[in-house]
Amino acid sequence: MTTQAPVATDPVAHLVRHRPDAPVFFFRPAVLSATARRFAEGFPGQVTYAVKANPAPEILATLAAGGIAAFDVASPQEMRAVRTICPRAALHYNNPVRSAGEIAEARRLGVRSWSVDRVSELDKLGALGPGDEVSVRLRLPVAGAAYDFGAKFGADPGLAAELLARVAAMGAVPAMTFHPGTQCPDGAAWARYIHAAADVAEAAGVRLARLNVGGGFPAHRGGAAPDLDAIFAAIRGAAAEAFATPPAL
Repeated sequence: MTTQAPVATDPVAHLVRHRPDAPVFFFRPAVLSATARRFAEGFPGQVTYAVKANPAPEILATLAAGGIAAFDVASPQEMRAVRTICPRAALHYNNPVRSAGEIAEARRLGVRSWSVDRVSELDKLGALGPGDEVSVRLRLPVAGAAYDFGAKFGADPGLAAELLARVAAMGAVPAMTFHPGTQCPDGAAWARYIHAAADVAEAAGVRLARLNVGGGFPAHRGGAAPDLDAIFAAIRGAAAEAFATPPAL
């Protein structure tokens, strides 16, 4: 791939005019920086970029320059991509299915944050200590998203409570995570998950150190722009209601 000087403000018009034979990557760093800044200023917790969305070096470098210091990684390839750009970034390995080789490589690359949704995957992690944060991934039948990740990943509340208790007993930092689904426009989905996570933690007798509220934040794809501020407010309010001492987000 070669990089050219700015050629157009309208990607569609450029493609219609030039009809290129090869794929063209249009990148607007100012827009990306503004979006990252909006999350950093509005979201009541740590902002993490999911590398699977776009692992291009230009994307990662722009986000790192804008202050994003945590990345959700789903493979060793994504970890190495982040480490090349941002060697000290926090890496959250929230893909809950991993091979022994992938776990070993993740540890070599400095991963200390994991997620699990079954006992066998927790056992794969081996010995854990106070430097390891393990998030139990919860799933619920929550409608409204374009794609429900609960159909693919996550533990039902009963199993989640069992896993959380085991994480605490193993000496790791107990946490929980969830994903309300792709392109989820309603903050009520996050609120329901947050309250359910509080119930799971109570059932397990564990105080959560962190509640990773996943992705799912809607992008602007035509029509009315998504109301991210309303979603951020719903998350903030639900955490305050559900927990006597809210965990870090």
